[in-house]
Amino acid sequence: MILPRSTPEEVVILDDSNEILSKALAKLSDKGCNINGMKYAAGLKNAEIADLTGFSGSNIGVVLYSCLKKLQQELEKGGLSI
Repeated sequence: MILPRSTPEEVVILDDSNEILSKALAKLSDKGCNINGMKYAAGLKNAEIADLTGFSGSNIGVVLYSCLKKLQQELEKGGLSI
């Protein structure tokens, strides 16, 4: 199987998108980054995150929602839509 190579234009677009995403993630609080990492990178459930952090399950949900809204706003400012 031969995989298609990215064109130079695709590489530039991907680099720009990654930079916008990195800047948006940097605007999240440490708490928000950690909780998002546990949820989406580690695949933990809210209750598991609550057990690990000592926060309530409802607080985890609020933090996740707030962070996702903030990320959406920052990505749209950077010209990306989700």
